[in-house]
Amino acid sequence: MEMPLQEVVRLGEPQFPFCLGWANHSWERKNWNADVSRVSKEMLIEQTYTGDEDIKNHFYTMLPAFKDERYYKVDSKLLFLFYAVADIPDVDRFMSIWQSLAKENGLPGFYFVSHVKMKSLIDDPAYNKTDAQNLSLLMEPWNNQDGFKAKVKRFVNNHFLRRPLFTMNYAKAINMYDSELFEREDVFPTIVPNWDHSPRLGSGATILYNSTPELFKEHAKMVFRRIKNKPENRQIVFLRSWNEWAEGNYMEPDLKFGKGYIEALRAAIEECR
Repeated sequence: MEMPLQEVVRLGEPQFPFCLGWANHSWERKNWNADVSRVSKEMLIEQTYTGDEDIKNHFYTMLPAFKDERYYKVDSKLLFLFYAVADIPDVDRFMSIWQSLAKENGLPGFYFVSHVKMKSLIDDPAYNKTDAQNLSLLMEPWNNQDGFKAKVKRFVNNHFLRRPLFTMNYAKAINMYDSELFEREDVFPTIVPNWDHSPRLGSGATILYNSTPELFKEHAKMVFRRIKNKPENRQIVFLRSWNEWAEGNYMEPDLKFGKGYIEALRAAIEECR
């Protein structure tokens, strides 16, 4: 998976800014096991943290990308995202070493961002050690479905009807993907075009249904309005995702909508300028 980045850096094309995010989690094969009604996992590559030398090797492996003139910066610093910052044993140590190595190698330093999956974690000490946070509310519609009624519904769907555990109409979900927290200068929102990983997880899947480019445009505009009054260099929005096909979460053209989602995003940006 490293080849696309290496080629972009080697070729110097396209002339488009980019930054890096570290998916610091173990790689597992996950499949829905209908016999026991749960996800069966098989470890493929375990994420480990072995100390300072590992941190330094990580930096130098990425150094060609960090030196690329296209690398995206905030306050003249290189934006770098931690996917699971709470899993890093000593993230302060990690950031300190990278800041020192950046200086030694003629770089302006890093602007670190932590990925956050729930509103309640925004002020959690484990997540706010970085310069900013990327708040993704993808699972917000289901975060609070732990009541008795919800559990009974999931049990019936899963064991008798063989339906997915969690589903929601996209038109309803996008209202839950909006938050006043996005107005904070140190919080960068995420927009989501769709989500459906039932081909991999069967009835263990989480599904957004009836997504359309028109609804995605409305979702994007809601988020863009939240950030409109921020300083320009804080008007940052993450998109999940460009081509996560296995999760039904993509912007790339398909047979149903063609370039619809891409065109919807462009229209939303232009209308919210």
